[in-house]
Amino acid sequence: MAAWTLRKRHAVSVAVLAAVLVAAFALFLPQSLVYDGSLSLLWAELAIWGGILVVTAYMVSTLRAWTEEALRNLERAYSGVLAILSKFIETIDADTEAHCVRVAAWSVAMSRELGLRGNAIEEVRIAALLHDVGKVNISVDILRKAAALSGDERQTIQEHASGGAALVRPIGGLLGNIADVIEAHHENYDGTGYAGLKGEEIPLAARIFAVVDVWDALNSDRPYRDAWPEAEVIEHLQTEAGKHIDPHVVDIFLELVKQGRI
Repeated sequence: MAAWTLRKRHAVSVAVLAAVLVAAFALFLPQSLVYDGSLSLLWAELAIWGGILVVTAYMVSTLRAWTEEALRNLERAYSGVLAILSKFIETIDADTEAHCVRVAAWSVAMSRELGLRGNAIEEVRIAALLHDVGKVNISVDILRKAAALSGDERQTIQEHASGGAALVRPIGGLLGNIADVIEAHHENYDGTGYAGLKGEEIPLAARIFAVVDVWDALNSDRPYRDAWPEAEVIEHLQTEAGKHIDPHVVDIFLELVKQGRI
């Protein structure tokens, strides 16, 4: 326990102390040890046991240090992948990158309000940050087009959800876990979305940032329209609750807006 919870020097010190305490009992209170052999054999066995104890403490604490370093390296790699993907999105469309950052921050606030904790919040944050990563496969001309989209162009835009999931799923780990959320972020609560998922069949993370996504999109200027007045955005969210977006999530979100936390 000491080897796994303490640093190497402290773990070895605990092992040495344990060996010294047992040796003290053997020296001053030999009757306290249940042993039938000779005293010399007792000391030999105690020396072997103490040595094994110290070596075990050293090896286990070393393993713990290696494990911690490996986890730190994984975290650095994970952060690096996120940074690369985020910059990749920015090179394609700076507005999309800024939109994703805002959606991620607000989705985290929503997650905490809904009682999510730890890794669940991190999954929401990363999924929201990367929910539009599939747009890297879409022409910049389409993304920035000021006129109405053609049927083919609209179909291309709609495919960004499945395209984004396909990009992150092979990475595995946490990024692999959020692929389903990315793929579902344009599903409608009433089941009329891309894949026909309905209600709680849609991952909670996707239901959270689906609401935030609409809020930020309508509050932002786009090449083809100006931002909506906030009152109209709120009215739109209330109208769409139960249809395209989760009504419970909408209620929580609008309460945060009312409190000035969004």
